[in-house]
Order: sequence, then structure tokens, then C-alpha cells
Amino acid sequence: MNNKLPIDIQHNLSASLLYANPLSIINANKNLVPWIHENYILVEGIDYKNEQMLIYTDGYSISNLHYNNSLIKFDSIPVHFLYVDNLCKNIMEAIDDHAYVYIYLDEYYILNSIGGGRRHYLHEIMVYGYDREREIIYAVTLDATGHYNAIEESFKNVQIAFLSESLKNMVGEAGDLYYEWEEKNRFILIDGKQYNEPYVFDVKNFKSKIVRYLSGEHTSEELYFAKVSSEYRFMGSKYYDLLISKIKNDTGYQLLDTGYQLFNLINHLYEHKKNMVDKLEYLALISKKNEIGTLAEKYKQEVYLPIRTLRFLMLKIKRELQNHKNINIENKGIIIEQKLKITKYYEINIFSDIVKYI
Repeated sequence: MNNKLPIDIQHNLSASLLYANPLSIINANKNLVPWIHENYILVEGIDYKNEQMLIYTDGYSISNLHYNNSLIKFDSIPVHFLYVDNLCKNIMEAIDDHAYVYIYLDEYYILNSIGGGRRHYLHEIMVYGYDREREIIYAVTLDATGHYNAIEESFKNVQIAFLSESLKNMVGEAGDLYYEWEEKNRFILIDGKQYNEPYVFDVKNFKSKIVRYLSGEHTSEELYFAKVSSEYRFMGSKYYDLLISKIKNDTGYQLLDTGYQLFNLINHLYEHKKNMVDKLEYLALISKKNEIGTLAEKYKQEVYLPIRTLRFLMLKIKRELQNHKNINIENKGIIIEQKLKITKYYEINIFSDIVKYI
């Protein structure tokens, strides 16, 4: 017996699994396309004291999806409630109940994943099906090449990865509070029931997110969480300022960890701008306003395409640094800084005009 839930794998999204996973679920139901255009607008950069940086958009993180996403319902199952000696029984029961499953485990034992057989790594996979006869699960995650893709894995390896002793050490290193969170949230069910009626695009919600993007303001709850977690957060258009601060400091220009981290951050920005083009074109279509159509095209030319060019530049820089080639970091840093500042200026002006016509 086998069972697979509907999924439309977003192969082009690798910057964040917590973005690609829900979109892969939602995109499988064409009735929800308007919801996708209405959401995933707000960009937030998080700068940790240990210099690690993450980038999210509204709905990327588990906590944001749980509280702000009206379509995807989460249900965390504490580890001690699971059949830990037969974990895949939990998975199959969830799939049969039309629920996708997030599992946080040690990817060293997930052979087709990015960490498979190479490093012990606490990470998530999203399971969308199983085959009882072959004793495998079907899941999506970053594959061995680093691309967001479908993988197959044996029941046995999933069981070992979930109960890995290395995993206990990894979550424990971050402190008791993090360990407690992981123990409660390592197995998460996602409601996969289909919507039979088309979702109605909420123009007011779309506008409110554009306005908040322009202001770059956080809620008091977000600021409190950032303080507790020792984070520095940059919302909306202020995301550009975070990137600029990471390539230029008091001593000059730098390119962050041989360019790898900076490339990932700019790649995420690129994915956001590419999706914003689709959103604005959709808005122009349903509003039937020529002004918005003109602004959508302007956004494509003055925001999306320059960021795409910047992404190609960062990819080239990353490869040159990895191959130990000598490059003029100051020159590259100046180019990147100027492109980010100009793009921010154009985007703010275009979004401000769009708000006037909505």
C-alpha cells in the first residue's frame, strides 16, 4: 500500500525550506493561487550576535506560519507522545489523515539529503507520502546537490535519524530552552485538506503589507522576541541596510565567509523580487488599472532585473573566492553597495506609487 499527498515542488527555491515547503503544498491547489499573491511580501533579516544571519519573509518560519498563516494549520506532537520505536507508523497515520509531516532529525542518516553520509546536521524534511511495501517515505528537502527536491528514504534510516545520539548533543549545545523546544516540536503535522472554493484575494491585506514593508517597523511582540533571543532584526526595506552593513564596516569592505553567506542572502532577495513581479502583475490584472500594470513593469526593470544581475555577480565572486583567486574586494564591495542602495531607492518609490492606486 502507498499514499502520496498532492505537492507541487518548488525546485527553484533553495534559500529557505520554510518558504519552499508551504508553497509546495499551497501550489498543489490552484484555488489557493490568489492567497500566494496576497502573502509572502514582508522580508525580514535577522542578525545574530554570533554573526550568523537568516532571512525570512512573512510565513517563512514555523512560528510565523503557525500564527499568521490562515491556510496551513500546524499541530506539534511532543516526542513522548510518538511511537518512537516505530516512528514511520506515526508518519503513515498522518499521511492517511491528509497531513504533511515536518520532522527534525539528523540528516547524516538521510542519505539523499545535503548532509547524507557527510555530516551530523539537525535539519527538517517534509514528508508527503510513503510506500509500505518498499518501506520508504517520500519527502522534500535539500538534496545531495543542495537543490530543493524530492527524495526517497528507508523507514529504517528515518528511524535512526530521529533517535540519533548526535542529534541530542546538537540540540543540547544550544541550551536547555532550545532543547525543550526541539523535543516538543520535532514532529509537526500540517493540515493538507484541499480547499474546494477559490480563495478571494484581499486587496486591503496586500496593501497593509506593502505599507509595512515601506515603514520597516516591527510589532512590539517581534521586538520583545528579538531582545530575548539576542537578535538584531531588519524589516522590509531596511533589509537592504542589513546587507550593506555586512559588506562594509569601519575597516573597509568584506564579502562574508568567502562570499557564500552573502550570496545566500542576495539569492533570497532575488527570489523575493522575482515573486513580487508575479504579485504586481496579478494585482494589475484583477484591479484592471493601467497605472498598476505600468508600475509592475517598472518594478521588473528597475528592481527585479538589477537584483538578478547582482545575484549573477555574487555567484561569480563566490566561485572566484572558493578557487582562491585574487579579486579586488573593495571594488566589488563598492559595486554591490551601490546596486543595493539604488535598488532600494527605486523599490520604495514604486511601492509608494502602488499604494496610491490600490
